[in-house]
Amino acid sequence: MREPKTLRPFDTALCKSFDLALPKAAKSLSGVVSEAAFLFRKRNQVSLTTPEGFRVVKATPRDLEDACKVGCDFFSSGEEVEHLLQSEDLWIARCRSEIVGCNVTYALEGPFNAVDVGIVVRKGRRNEGFGTVIVSAQSDAVEHIGGVPICGCAKGNIASKTALERAGFVSEHRLLRIEFPA
Repeated sequence: MREPKTLRPFDTALCKSFDLALPKAAKSLSGVVSEAAFLFRKRNQVSLTTPEGFRVVKATPRDLEDACKVGCDFFSSGEEVEHLLQSEDLWIARCRSEIVGCNVTYALEGPFNAVDVGIVVRKGRRNEGFGTVIVSAQSDAVEHIGGVPICGCAKGNIASKTALERAGFVSEHRLLRIEFPA
């Protein structure tokens, strides 16, 4: 008979708000449950006006340095950006010749063809509507190939939440943080 596996203790867990059993069990063990993020799993069609000269294109190696600069508060490292470029999951949003943002797509495994879409808008170009048109354009492209775009944003990131809602996304669920006191 094998020895039982020793599990490392943890003090925080994440789950989706529609997973009713885990938060209930956590509360019975003195866990504290709070909202951490908005989850967007549905999207309504919307009609947006895009700025003249706006386009989203697959990133190329020459975009790597600019993508790192634009996404310095989004990507965890330059290595992550390089990996996204190599896996063809990195996209560049341009308005005329200027890079106004980046976005990433992650195809998730499973029966629903879900593709997680993430965006970042260049500092200095934020609050001009680019987040909405970037996520909308990329989501349209995902839908065009039979994918289902999904997104999420931190609870406190109201600008991202607004951009996603303007692009037609609907948040019906939350990402919950469960913390266990020491």
